[in-house]
Amino acid sequence: MKLNGILLLILIGLLSIAYIFEEKGAIDQKELKEKELSLIKKDEFDKLLSVKFPLYEIQYNKEATLISSKHPADQKKLNELMGHLSRLRLTRILEKEEVKELGQSSYVPDQKSWVEFNFSNGKLKLILGKKLDYSTEFYMQVVKNDQLPGDIVVVEDARAEDAVLKRESAHRSDIKYRRLQSLLWIPEKFLFDRHLILDSKFSVQEISSIKIENKKKIAFEIKLSPLQLLPKTLTSYQLEEKRVQDFLDEIIAFEGEEVLLALDSDDLSSLLTTITLTSKDGVKTHLDFYRSYKSQLGSYAHIRGAKHALKLTSEQDDLFYTSYQRFMNKAIIDKKELKSLSFSDFSVSFQKDGLFKATSPKKDLAQVEFKKLYDLLVSEASYYTPLLKDESYQEKLDFSLLGEKLTLAKRKNELLLLIHEKGLKLHYDMAKTYWPSVKFADYLR
Repeated sequence: MKLNGILLLILIGLLSIAYIFEEKGAIDQKELKEKELSLIKKDEFDKLLSVKFPLYEIQYNKEATLISSKHPADQKKLNELMGHLSRLRLTRILEKEEVKELGQSSYVPDQKSWVEFNFSNGKLKLILGKKLDYSTEFYMQVVKNDQLPGDIVVVEDARAEDAVLKRESAHRSDIKYRRLQSLLWIPEKFLFDRHLILDSKFSVQEISSIKIENKKKIAFEIKLSPLQLLPKTLTSYQLEEKRVQDFLDEIIAFEGEEVLLALDSDDLSSLLTTITLTSKDGVKTHLDFYRSYKSQLGSYAHIRGAKHALKLTSEQDDLFYTSYQRFMNKAIIDKKELKSLSFSDFSVSFQKDGLFKATSPKKDLAQVEFKKLYDLLVSEASYYTPLLKDESYQEKLDFSLLGEKLTLAKRKNELLLLIHEKGLKLHYDMAKTYWPSVKFADYLR
């Protein structure tokens, strides 16, 4: 397994290095030689079965799983943790007589902070000891296969320090030592995989359809091949494949705020949304969004059949309020196609080579106002709604685009573009300072 190989390399890097030492009896202090210092051999241990810390144990099978909770570990966080361990470097092995003289407790006073690697053919335990007073190094006790007392070694953290330290005390700072202590005592829940979809083999390329059913919105389904929206009556603008792909990628990357374990069937209530992903071979994955967990109001996600749920932040709710309009480009026209507009008694042409300019043979035009109108027309609306027959507006601007009658209007704090033939009303979320005017006179000098 790839992960086994990575962790074994970490151990070899920690316990087998080349270091510089001064030969005994050498008179010249510059007479230094390199010697290979090793506590384990490359092929000494076989397959890694688990890694154990004071508060939890991680078992390696098809995936890394936290044994007590039976929940998968987050691979990225686990790699970061192991990456910290991989930066530890062995600098010295104490002689047995040296340890015996002062006593082992002088170097490793207790057995509280440790990490243990369990292999199919043995185990290796690293116990954190005291920090050296005169350097950033510290002692560790290395025990193979429970054969005490093991070896006492001196270790350093080779990671470059980001913290700003005083020059006179940087050489003996305890920051790296305290960081290692904290890493060995990380709570189990910190390593929980908080992804919504935990199956590492789940592939968006295998999805054939997406169905979203929200009790407060219109239910819809998107077929991916060929790309189409159902029911067809909802289609006012063309679906964009990239937006569908981005949505699927968002689901794969989605992580909750907290994992809720030991889920009972009645813990979740007030179901609001179900997102159903159907694979090409007909397998359905149901993502349910609830408003209550054990009578506590909030935002909660659950994959149907899973023994855990996710608590979400309020900002993460948007995924489960996805509208079919998210997958459409709601701009009325592309920049390349917008070349002119027609008003009741004159037309306006747009020049976009270099500086923007609106021109008309009959009128002297207000360039700033036409630029705002141009930018509105080529930008995407936030959403659209049906245009009702009895809608009327006191402040409005009527014009035509490619023969299609349009009306720009304001209502309270909204800027609206009415498309009469399609019976649609586009809603724009724009800063008020950049709203184009709905008064015809403002477009003329």
